[in-house]
Amino acid sequence: MATTNLGTLLLGELQALSTEARRKHPEIKEAAERVIVAVRGIRATGSAEIAAELAKSDDVISPFVLGCQSNNHRLAAASVQCLQQLVSHQAVSAQSIRAALGTLSAVSSMGADIQVKVLQMVLPLVTMYDERVFGETLVEALHLCLALQRSRDPIVNNTAAAILRQVVVAVFDRVVAEDQRHHHPHRGDGADTTEDDLARRHAKDAYFVLQDLCLLAGGHESIFIRAGAVDQGLVLDLIESVLSNHAAAVGRHTAMLQTVRERLVPFVVGLFAERAAFTAAVRGIRIVWLLVRDLHAALGPECEVLLAMLARLADAGGGGGGGARRQSVSQQRPVALVPSKAPAAADDGGGSGSSSGGGAPLFYRVLGMEVARLVLRDAPLLRRLCAQYDGRAGSESHAVADLIAAVARAASERPELRASGGDGIPAVDGADQDAQVGAHNSSVRTELHRVLDKHEPPSVPETYVWYLGVTAVGAAVEALAAHVLPDGGGQPGLALDPDPGPGPDPAPDSALAATRVVVRRTWPALHAAHALCMGVRLDAALFAQTVEAAQLMARVGAALGLREARDAYVVLLCRSCLPQAAIADHERQQQLLLLQQAAEAAPAAGLGMNARQVTCLRAAAACARALAAGLGALWYPVAVTLQQAEELLRQSAGDAAEAEAAAAAVRGDCDRLLDAARAGGAGALGAAARALCVLGADLSGAPARLDAGAEAELRAAPAVVPRRLSAAPGRPTLAVELLRRLAVRNIDLLVGAAADDGGPALWAAVTRHLLATATLARAPPPVRIQAAEAVADIVLAAVDLAARAAAAAAAGPDAEPHVTERYAAQARAGEAQARALAPLLELARGEPGARFADVGRLALDTVHRLLQAAGRFVRGAWDAVFDVIACATAPRAAAAQRDGGGGGGGSAEARQPGFLMRCAFPCLQLICSDYLEDLPPHCLRRCIEALAQFGAQTEDLNISLTAIGQAWALCDFLQAGASAAAGEPGADPLASAELAGGGYGDGAVERLAAAWWGEALGAQPARTRRVLWLLLLHSLAALGRDRRHEVRLGAIQTLFRTLEMHGATFDAWMWDAVVWAVVLPLAAHALRQRARAFGGAAADLDDPHQGDRAHIASRSGLVAEDPALLLRRQWDETAATALLGAARVWGAQAPPAVWRIGRPAHAWRLAWRLAHALLAAGSAPALDAAAFAGDLDLDLDLEPAPEPDLDAVSSETAPEPGALRTRDSVAAAIGCAAALAGGAGPDGNGGAAAVWWRIGWRAWLAMGAAANAAADGHVVTQDALCTHLRQGAGIVARLRAAGRFGEADARALLALARTTLTNVAVPQSAPDAAAMTRLQALALDTMQLAHHDALALRELALLAVLPLVLRPPTAADDDDDALAQQPVVQCARAAFAPLAAAAAERSARCPSFAALAAAALDRIAAAVHRLAPPDDQEPDDQEPDQTAALARVLADGVWRDAAVAMGLHMVSPLAGDVAHRRRTSDRFAQAVAGSMARLRRCAPAGGDGGGGAALAGAWAAVGAVLDAALRPGALPTDVQIRLLDAVAEAGLRYVAPSAKAEAEAGAGAGAGSKPDDAEQPPEVAPYWAALVQILERGAAPAPGPAVLLETDEDGDDDDGTGGDEDDGDDDPHALAVACFGWLFGLSAQTMPAWVAAAAAPAMVRRSGAVVAQFGAESALLGRSPMPRARIELLRCVLGGLARLQLRPGALLLPPAAADHAARRPDAGAAAHLVAAYDALVALLPAVPDPDALRLVQQCLRRVSVEVLGAGH
Repeated sequence: MATTNLGTLLLGELQALSTEARRKHPEIKEAAERVIVAVRGIRATGSAEIAAELAKSDDVISPFVLGCQSNNHRLAAASVQCLQQLVSHQAVSAQSIRAALGTLSAVSSMGADIQVKVLQMVLPLVTMYDERVFGETLVEALHLCLALQRSRDPIVNNTAAAILRQVVVAVFDRVVAEDQRHHHPHRGDGADTTEDDLARRHAKDAYFVLQDLCLLAGGHESIFIRAGAVDQGLVLDLIESVLSNHAAAVGRHTAMLQTVRERLVPFVVGLFAERAAFTAAVRGIRIVWLLVRDLHAALGPECEVLLAMLARLADAGGGGGGGARRQSVSQQRPVALVPSKAPAAADDGGGSGSSSGGGAPLFYRVLGMEVARLVLRDAPLLRRLCAQYDGRAGSESHAVADLIAAVARAASERPELRASGGDGIPAVDGADQDAQVGAHNSSVRTELHRVLDKHEPPSVPETYVWYLGVTAVGAAVEALAAHVLPDGGGQPGLALDPDPGPGPDPAPDSALAATRVVVRRTWPALHAAHALCMGVRLDAALFAQTVEAAQLMARVGAALGLREARDAYVVLLCRSCLPQAAIADHERQQQLLLLQQAAEAAPAAGLGMNARQVTCLRAAAACARALAAGLGALWYPVAVTLQQAEELLRQSAGDAAEAEAAAAAVRGDCDRLLDAARAGGAGALGAAARALCVLGADLSGAPARLDAGAEAELRAAPAVVPRRLSAAPGRPTLAVELLRRLAVRNIDLLVGAAADDGGPALWAAVTRHLLATATLARAPPPVRIQAAEAVADIVLAAVDLAARAAAAAAAGPDAEPHVTERYAAQARAGEAQARALAPLLELARGEPGARFADVGRLALDTVHRLLQAAGRFVRGAWDAVFDVIACATAPRAAAAQRDGGGGGGGSAEARQPGFLMRCAFPCLQLICSDYLEDLPPHCLRRCIEALAQFGAQTEDLNISLTAIGQAWALCDFLQAGASAAAGEPGADPLASAELAGGGYGDGAVERLAAAWWGEALGAQPARTRRVLWLLLLHSLAALGRDRRHEVRLGAIQTLFRTLEMHGATFDAWMWDAVVWAVVLPLAAHALRQRARAFGGAAADLDDPHQGDRAHIASRSGLVAEDPALLLRRQWDETAATALLGAARVWGAQAPPAVWRIGRPAHAWRLAWRLAHALLAAGSAPALDAAAFAGDLDLDLDLEPAPEPDLDAVSSETAPEPGALRTRDSVAAAIGCAAALAGGAGPDGNGGAAAVWWRIGWRAWLAMGAAANAAADGHVVTQDALCTHLRQGAGIVARLRAAGRFGEADARALLALARTTLTNVAVPQSAPDAAAMTRLQALALDTMQLAHHDALALRELALLAVLPLVLRPPTAADDDDDALAQQPVVQCARAAFAPLAAAAAERSARCPSFAALAAAALDRIAAAVHRLAPPDDQEPDDQEPDQTAALARVLADGVWRDAAVAMGLHMVSPLAGDVAHRRRTSDRFAQAVAGSMARLRRCAPAGGDGGGGAALAGAWAAVGAVLDAALRPGALPTDVQIRLLDAVAEAGLRYVAPSAKAEAEAGAGAGAGSKPDDAEQPPEVAPYWAALVQILERGAAPAPGPAVLLETDEDGDDDDGTGGDEDDGDDDPHALAVACFGWLFGLSAQTMPAWVAAAAAPAMVRRSGAVVAQFGAESALLGRSPMPRARIELLRCVLGGLARLQLRPGALLLPPAAADHAARRPDAGAAAHLVAAYDALVALLPAVPDPDALRLVQQCLRRVSVEVLGAGH
């Protein structure tokens, strides 16, 4: 298979060549065919294998050689193309190389296309056939390239030059490969000589080539190449190519190096000495750069000459190089030079070719500056040059230093660029780029040493040389810094020499020592350049480079031990931060004035900081941060700069957000600077702190409080501002802020480190200076406040450190590495905290005459923050905390805040009353809420005293009230340890024994506490707790005497609430002290002060702020209360609260220990006396020795004696007419009695206890009488009386349990209850018609406490008829005259006559007592039901007590009175609604039905023979009630019928129990029933006569129309009475029917004879009347319909007559009727029909109703059968 790459291509070309040459050049055709045969015979498939086979034959190129020699352009072109392919594939044999080159030379003149292809083959021939192309062959290849390079065709020319450069480089590439094969060593002592170099083939070729190039460059004839004239630029380019690619190879070969030394270097130097043209100068300077960069070690002296030449070129004032012409400054831009980009006028042609003052072209200097910058920018190169020349031992070379100095002078040689006005770094308008100097207008597009394609130098800006100098200086500084500060400034290479003096340079490291020499020699020039650049309007990039260079130089100087250089650069940066106006030497007051007018005057005055100055400020801070370890006295100018910059930043014009961002960045730099000071060690930290103290002293005028030597050293540092500063008005200072941050960040080094480290001394210096500033009167207020805040923060940090140190004890020594073990031990003991709080105490106290409220507030706020953060770790410093808190309550504190914060003004808030109080009190609150358990006993006592002081202060009422509330926390804390204090006092004497001798004043408690306190420390914790309790309670009692009502009321309430909640844990000793030293004195004091307030002579009792409140109220338009009335009301409330609390000490929750105090009986008496005095508006007894001895007159007997009635009790204890009482005092007094009455009392229920409760009982009665005797109804309220009544239950129960409650007591109790019920002065008693008031209900319940049925029922009966007594007389009273004449009504009229008179006077407001009467009636019914058991209970089963009570009730007429009361409620119009009347009738019926028979059985129990009279009276009362109830309209008909049935049935049961069933059956009893022959009881005779009369009256038909008005379909009629569906209940005919029923029933033959005899005549009369009336009305109506009611009544009468079996003998017939009856002996059972016979006969024609007619016929038939004996 034929080849597809080289073979295919070659076959195609050969065939084309054969075809083209077949006519004129047969030899070419034959040669081509032979090669075709050879190619086709190759069996390889790859190009590489084909090329290898072809390279074995020399005939392969023969057709192509012939083609090139044919002078045929087409054949030559094809042949060259084929040769190119063969050469590129290495398919040409080695023996054919020279022939190929000769062939190429032959065709080199045949055209540009062939020439290009020829050039393209030269480089492959040299590179691929290096073993054949050397010596003369190489020369031939070079000749070919040189020849073609002379072509006028630019493509051929340029291609030849490029190929020539590559060929030359390839020659040296072969040297490198050859050196590698022969392991050629680097230059050194064993380097090859010149002979060794010429012995190697490729080295020899390279040497000759380099030598010829040097000769050609100098215009000499070449030796090896043997070329004619060659372009010098091309030769220099070839030399540059050799040096740029194979300088190392040149340096390794001595022959080549010698050539460079002897020929090239002198040539280059001569170029600039002879003023070479621009192209030669450019290429020459490039060669200089390569020689310096790569061969400085091999060509030491020569490179030194070259460096000196560069320095001369760069230096305008130098010798050879000349100086650049100084350009003029534009007069139109006074602030900054505007560089021109147009070519300047030149003396000899213009542009950059213009010569400077020395005659050398300007581009020479530009080229020198550019190469110098390249040298200085290469840090490793610069380091090696320094070590080789300037730093070499014993060397006097200044090559590097001179070069750096030269560029520095170039950078500083144009002072006209500095901004006019001298204001430091100028502001730059970002929109006007031409106003800035930078790369955009001071540089060129392409550096001159890179311009190789021009014969004339391009134009450059006027400031380009200066720009090169600036950038070169920056490059040099960066290179030096990279050497000295290899890690970016973290650790300097050399330590700072504290005092560099004359002598040899320190050289711990030779390289650093060399650099030190260079820097020491060049820093002044660099400093001058940087100083100039800082005042030029540079662009952002160039300015940043300049600032960074200055910063690096400061660090380099410090690292190399050059203090002067370091200080100069630090000061330069500091000065560059500030505008010139800020650092000028003028009066400070003028600057401060400008600062105050910053918004308008700052731009004109040059004040404020622009972005460039902020950048310098940050650079200065960063520099100081890097140098912090050895900054020393330089801290002071740095601090001054930061202070000035901070002031100026506030005045910076522009966006506020940008200014704030800049300020924030500066603050961050300050923080990092302080961190660096810490990292620098104790020395750096101390230097920084001392510098800040000195600066703070300058600003505030306060002393720095440093050693004189230290302060002098700081002030001797280089000055940034040539004067001392003073603080700006109205602003804090940065110095104090930085001092605060430094101390807080390094608090562990200040207080926790060992004394040898200087920490304690530094702590003292910092705190002393800050305290001096904070307490200095002439210091500006903002600075003073700032210093105080700094002290506060430092103290907080110190306490926090102590807390962490104490907590880290268990964590190991590594928890706080900077804290010593000694400090940790002190922290655990609290000593460290006490020392840390000492400055805070000094801050709170202030200086004499100069105490400021704002400063005091900061101290107090700090204590609060401290307690919030680390209160648990205060430990031994609690005394300091309380001392600081006490400063707020000191008299000086109040005076200071009233004066406006001391001598320096103060804020408006600080001038408010109570300012320090409001600041200090939260600290005490926090202690009470969280840290009581951490306080030692004496601090607990101080806490109690502090609460008392805050409660007693008069500046802030809220604080006083809150202080009282904080007592709860102390109470809870003391309660937590109650178990240790509980129990009996044992051998300890009671406190009252010690109090009695000296009285009960405030001094007594102090004496008692002092006597017990010393014994309690450490030995008796129970005693300590007792004293603390006593002090706390006594403090509350003292606040209870405060002139401010709110304070004393809150204190009293808190005191007694505390006793209520925690008193159970008090022992007898504690209760003894509390009762005699706290409770009773407080109550007596409150009562006395109340009496004084009501007496009008109590000016000292007024609230001190009452006048202010009245003034404010008047100004605001409010109506202020009368001060006198307000004072009375307030003290009245105070006394009420105090006495209530005192009484509750003996209340239901009182612990047993209360009853075991000293002289408990006298304390009990005194408590009741105080309550009685409050109610009776009396004065309190004095608490003196007499009170303790028991000589106290309570006006209350202790002996049990019969109680007088209520009126007597009231008259004895009523208050005097002039006594003043209030509603609150009455309620409080009654509440006191309730509390006392609710107590458990002393030890059981024996005789001694009965005596105690006898006191309470008599006092209760007296207080009740006094309460009800109040003339003003607004004084005694319903609630008060209710409370008083509730107390009686407990007292009565205790007396009854002791057997000391008699009938006299019951009478007194009932009298008090009746008086309370009828007290019309109580305003809440009026709306009682529908329901009882609470007072009435409670009074009724109180009556039950008497447990005496007869007395209670009598009182209830009187109350039940009370509404009838109180109502005015009416005509309706005649109807129930019988009831009104009953004894109970008469008694009620007599008993309630005063009440009736009062009701007449108070008619509109008098209560109705209707609901009370109804409730009394309910209780009467319940009592009667309880006393009278059901009928089926036998007398033998009844309880004896119950029987006796019932007999007493009957004998005393109580049952009669109760019945009358119920009757009156049924018929009286004031008795309420119908429902009540129905209910009352039902109860009356039940009472009569259930109790009459029981009363008959119990009547003999009366024992006095008057039982019958009592029963007769009872039955008479029942009859009277029934008579009144059954009157028309008295009650609804259905109620009347039920009442009639019940009462009549009860009467029958009473007189004839066996006749009950017959009565129920009425007249329907059978004829065979056995009559009852019972005798009539004498006591029921009046009642029975009344009953028959009532029935006869009720049976009378009701009057009404005889004519039927309407008849509906249902048969219902409307007789015009307005009836509806409910009118059936009020149908009078129904009552008549019921009465007829009872008349028929009572007349039956089963009734006793006397019963039937009484009822039958009435029955006959009333029946005849009905029949006659119906007949008369029927005749009158004629054929008109009769009303249905009349017909139904007639049916009822006729039916009853027809069914009645009359008891024989019950009816006496008239004579005519007697004749009819004589025919039949048994006609007596129908005697009533005989009597009505005539009326019945007359009725027959008049009866329209068939049923009625049938009944009439039945009656007549019965008469016919039973009387007349007829059969039908």
